[in-house]
Amino acid sequence: QTNNYQLPSSAGGMHYDEFPNSIYVTGATYTYDNKKVSRTSQCFFGVASLPQFQWKQSETMGTSKAPQACNAISLADYNGESEPIIVGSSEKSGLLDNLRTRKSSQYGMVLNLQNNGGFFDLVGGAVVDEDNVQFPVKVLSNDEEVFVVSMASKTDQFKSDSEKSDGRRFPNLTTGGIRNFDAQYEILVEKHTLARENDLPSGSSESTMRLDWRKPLETAEQRSIFVSGMSMIDNGDALIVVGSTRGAEEDDDFDGHWVNWGKEKAEKQMNKSKFRPRKF
Repeated sequence: QTNNYQLPSSAGGMHYDEFPNSIYVTGATYTYDNKKVSRTSQCFFGVASLPQFQWKQSETMGTSKAPQACNAISLADYNGESEPIIVGSSEKSGLLDNLRTRKSSQYGMVLNLQNNGGFFDLVGGAVVDEDNVQFPVKVLSNDEEVFVVSMASKTDQFKSDSEKSDGRRFPNLTTGGIRNFDAQYEILVEKHTLARENDLPSGSSESTMRLDWRKPLETAEQRSIFVSGMSMIDNGDALIVVGSTRGAEEDDDFDGHWVNWGKEKAEKQMNKSKFRPRKF
């Protein structure tokens, strides 16, 4: 269990590290201030040792000013130290709000946790905010390289909080709230590289990553895409993204698709955004 107060919590993602035989988990949780439960969720991060599942670290990260949720986690290698990289989403005034460059309705967060002798502290990261709505789905790391795949939409239609939560008091926003927005979604893949000073103070919100490239992708038919996951193959030289699109207009169903492209090709074809995904 992730807390001692039986507060609403939702699992987002996990990563297993065989060296310390531990799992790194993330998600969303609500907090308690000795009087009442918070109205908005914050990101949760924890490290549990196996096989006893004993918590070595358990942290809540966020502000009380915006709904925040984290849904995927990976481990990067920075200067020989393992560091968790966590992705999630927030509305205005959430984590890393100071790094935003535009007023998006929902922005993506890429959180960098610094390794301080086996204890991990949030020191900054990067944001995904080129479109009006962003929801990072998966993060992968290859040494100091960080790859993030998101669902993104340029729509400016934004529903009220009551509609977003479907009337629930403690909604689970680790799914990104994608049903909150009547929008046309596309795939957005980004590559970042960790580039920061060592020994940043705990609680910093510095920009600790350099954006190397950003690759938006949409179907040739301009159908909305729902991303499910991403994997790295060929020793980190290629990425595979899986998801689904709505079927033909006369059908009320979805088609599963996958996209495979090399990182080198992605860097060379930054202006080509339309593709025909392969069905499965």
